[in-house]
Amino acid sequence: MPAATAATAFPPPGSAPAAGSDEVDIAIVGSGFSGLAMAYRLRRDGIEDFVLLEKSTDVGGTWSDNDYPGCACDVPSHVYSFSFAPNPDWSTTYSPQAEIRDYIRDVADREGLYPHVRFGCEVVESSWSDEAQRWTLETSQGTITARVLITAPGPLSAPSIPQLPGLASFTGEVFHSARWNHEYDLRGKRVAVVGTGASAIQFLPKIQPDVAKIHLFQRT
Repeated sequence: MPAATAATAFPPPGSAPAAGSDEVDIAIVGSGFSGLAMAYRLRRDGIEDFVLLEKSTDVGGTWSDNDYPGCACDVPSHVYSFSFAPNPDWSTTYSPQAEIRDYIRDVADREGLYPHVRFGCEVVESSWSDEAQRWTLETSQGTITARVLITAPGPLSAPSIPQLPGLASFTGEVFHSARWNHEYDLRGKRVAVVGTGASAIQFLPKIQPDVAKIHLFQRT
């Protein structure tokens, strides 16, 4: 399956939640790789009574949320793909974020998964009723009940901000790599980076030529 191009017509991000009852058979939390793979399999098995609850404005999970400079996959793209949607046209072995994001959206569109997604629908609480034999989900769009609950929010959906003394009163620009401020010009600035994980090793080489100085802090 070819990767998506700029001309591909996706349902508009932020569109209205998919129409449907607040009582569903299966509720899937998250529309990243895992959630969409589950949805694909349900449709393949002839099951249509399900909904994907997505707090963001489009599918893609971490590949929609993270768009920092140099963001890419550190696993070869031919492996890091849906088994049911191979893509022989990856531009490179370790594909960039935008290409992976468009691939995920393209698959969701081709497999008819978008109508099952409720965008802007964050799950804040879930509880199981032995009497009703159903899950009750409290979401930002109201209450949903389901016979089956599948959680696929991913470990990287929420930025981890360290509780550094003085951070709250710091008057300079502060942002997490997962919420990169593309409007802020780093050229000529003194930049402090906390952490040396996969994100840092990707964006550091991209911003280093433009900044005045980088201080990199590693805990261990």
